[in-house]
Amino acid sequence: MAPSEKHFVAYHNTEGMGRPLSDGDPFRVLTNKAVTSLQEAVVWMIVGEGKNPRRFSLGSMFRVTETGDAAEEGFKHFAAGRGHAFNPPLPLNELEWFDDFKRAMNGFQFGIQPLSSEQHVAALVALAEKAGCNVP
Repeated sequence: MAPSEKHFVAYHNTEGMGRPLSDGDPFRVLTNKAVTSLQEAVVWMIVGEGKNPRRFSLGSMFRVTETGDAAEEGFKHFAAGRGHAFNPPLPLNELEWFDDFKRAMNGFQFGIQPLSSEQHVAALVALAEKAGCNVP
């Protein structure tokens, strides 16, 4: 990956969306935010489910090749591409770096966000590669 490559973190709330990530397109994110800056970026899809404690996992990652207006109710835009879906999703809660990552991403409460920490990018890449994913 090029050092100047853009990375973003998206969040899939299983209960909020009414379905697991695997029941939809794991290489597509829906948002009300502008998506033009996502073109050619790498998106890391974090999945949250359950309560007390909430379980977080890495559900997929993809490189954005298409953006546009969303047809789904409640969302204005989408970004989609090709990538890798982790089946099963890779657990994150117990990883040494996850609490700092979650804090840096504001608890995933703001939807898709830029990921500027090189350490967090490297940790996600290492996790994905360990699971057999060739990060695009």
